[in-house]
Amino acid sequence: MSELHFEEFQPTTNAQKINRIILGLVILLIAGLVSYNWIVNKKKAKQKDPVNYIPLVQITKAITKDHAIVISAMGTVKVKQQTLLSPLVSGKIIGINQNLIPGKIIKKNEVIISIDKSDYLHLIDQRMGELARIEAELKLELGRQKASLKSFELLNEKVSEDEKELIKRIPQLKSVRARLKAAKAAVAKAKLDLKRTEVLAPFDAVVQTKDVSLGVNVNSSSRIALLVDIKDYWVDVVVPQDVLPRIKLVDNENPISAKVYLNETNFRKGMLISIKPQVMNNGLMAQVIIEVKDPLCFLKENKGKGKLLLGNFSKVEISGGLLKNVIALPYKLLHDDRVWILKNNNSLEMRKVEIILAEKEFVYISSDEIKTDEKIITSYLAAPVDQMELRIGK
Repeated sequence: MSELHFEEFQPTTNAQKINRIILGLVILLIAGLVSYNWIVNKKKAKQKDPVNYIPLVQITKAITKDHAIVISAMGTVKVKQQTLLSPLVSGKIIGINQNLIPGKIIKKNEVIISIDKSDYLHLIDQRMGELARIEAELKLELGRQKASLKSFELLNEKVSEDEKELIKRIPQLKSVRARLKAAKAAVAKAKLDLKRTEVLAPFDAVVQTKDVSLGVNVNSSSRIALLVDIKDYWVDVVVPQDVLPRIKLVDNENPISAKVYLNETNFRKGMLISIKPQVMNNGLMAQVIIEVKDPLCFLKENKGKGKLLLGNFSKVEISGGLLKNVIALPYKLLHDDRVWILKNNNSLEMRKVEIILAEKEFVYISSDEIKTDEKIITSYLAAPVDQMELRIGK
């Protein structure tokens, strides 16, 4: 069997313990001296003097000019004049204009429908015969009057005025002449009714509706067609009531023009002719009427231009006069009711201004409030203060 050997344990002496303690203290002392030296000899950062920062801005110079006011609104195309045709006589329809179709054009005095004339021709013959009979009766009565006067002269008697009228057959003569007048009127009425068997277009028109067919019997209560006058159309335009002072009614010397847009670029010219007497939306909106000539482009000078169609809801621009000597500013240069002006000493002036007119992209200010060539600041200032110093960027 192998033998186990154990080393003899020797306890630490006091001298060894003291040496270890001294070594630890020396290490701590050295570390403390190094730290102290680093703290004492550490370089201190030099404090810089504060810099006075002056904001850099861009400017534009105020330009005075005249501005033509344009009032933009929306309007609906409507008829100026239309008529619902009905016949003035009764009868059977024997002819219809080939253009009596919705959307087609019928010229003024074109025959729209024809009614059977047979009964009216017979009636004229009848009235003419009656007239001839009464004319003959008048001649006979004049002969009787002449014979009666001769007999009276032969008798040579004195009679009263009433008796004298009877002798002259004045009452009989008046009666015949009255019947003659009525007979002539009857002939004229029969001829007029014959003429009315052809219904004519009262103006150049576009057909809106057709309400009859060939062979139908019609009378004065029957509808034939709805015709719209194509000479002019109206556009009912709704505008804010506060723009009305800028709109003056058209006159011969200073007409107010307007543009009625068919799309973004194409438009027809019109003229403002009326301001309606009532308001809308609790008094906030008003209505004006624009008249457009030849809306369907039948005149030579309008060939190729866009046609206005009834019921279109179109953009309208109305001339609202001229603003003289104003400054136009983009909205972004207006800060509440103030404009930032760079004064000659390069300081900020937050000038309060009154807006004459506000449009979609610009506001307009009188040249009395901002002078020509004054420097308007276009840059953004985070914390603007009146009289703060500024500098102009290159």
